[in-house]
Amino acid sequence: MEDQAAGLLVGLDLGVESVKLAILNDRHQVIKKDLEPVKGQLLLALNNLLNRNFSQASDDGLFVAVTGAGQNSFIFPENVIKVNEISALAYGSSLIFPRARSVFDIGAESARWVEIKAGTSQEPFPEIIDFSLNERCAAGTGLFLEKQAYRLGLTIEEFSALAARARKGAPVAGRCSVFAKSDMIHLQQKGVPVEEIAYGVCLALVRSVTSSLLKSKSCPLPVVLAGNTIKNHGLIRAFEQLLKTGESELMYSELSPYLTAIGGAILAKIKKEDNKPISASDFQEKTRPRLEMKVFDLQPPGELTAIPATEPDWVFTSQVKGYLGLDVGSVSTNLVIMAENAEILSGVYLPTRGQPL
Repeated sequence: MEDQAAGLLVGLDLGVESVKLAILNDRHQVIKKDLEPVKGQLLLALNNLLNRNFSQASDDGLFVAVTGAGQNSFIFPENVIKVNEISALAYGSSLIFPRARSVFDIGAESARWVEIKAGTSQEPFPEIIDFSLNERCAAGTGLFLEKQAYRLGLTIEEFSALAARARKGAPVAGRCSVFAKSDMIHLQQKGVPVEEIAYGVCLALVRSVTSSLLKSKSCPLPVVLAGNTIKNHGLIRAFEQLLKTGESELMYSELSPYLTAIGGAILAKIKKEDNKPISASDFQEKTRPRLEMKVFDLQPPGELTAIPATEPDWVFTSQVKGYLGLDVGSVSTNLVIMAENAEILSGVYLPTRGQPL
């Protein structure tokens, strides 16, 4: 990157789950992209990302723009501009997918839809025709999927793989996370396969997002999927099914998670009236948190006392005469062996986790 530093365009997307960076040259070609998980430490994530990508950069000029939910958490140098996510998403999507007519972006805590009109030779940049944001509710975001995957005892990667190969999707409410949990419990009680529940959750999320964002409007095609959505194959399958898209009408690529950062990089030069660049070292040195970060020394919690097991742990060494009781529930599977005199000889409690067998 050190040979191409002059005139580079830098976009930073400060999200809730991750910080994304995109670096473009003056011909708007993406020459570098990177991502750092936030894990509740936005400042640390930003510093890690900058150190990893700017340590070898020269002090020639960078045109920098920041966007995303975390942009107001920092004070940036005056040469750095802030852009809203809708504009950045539209510009980035139009650059990478010139045929795009609309974009869906499902983030960790928010979702958005943008309708765009492609640029022309006279006006190369896109026009935003319409846009919509979701209400502040976890049911229409990426965290909704993570929560339901956790309830099934799955990682998000396992959840995605199961949903992608499911024969069909089970009916799950997507309007509310609480209702979704109730539906999943009932489905588990009925013995519905876990993969069908997983795909049902994906369908529920896409139904909720499309209905709340489109509000009965049609979705112009082709449509782009932005953000980390593309890493969940079950969610992509749900979009294909519900939007009834053809092979070339649902577009995504490895650059999809970075579209907002890419758009920010383009706007860094367009929006800056005097086009004054900033050096990489100045950007890092002068960027600071808006609020002072205080660290408190907390006492360690101390040793935890083991709680005695309340279940019988008798291991049979010979045949016994008794009665077996089995309770297969949605949350737990329980087994007990009782003697003829009603004495409990042994019992087992196991979490069901959607897999009663």
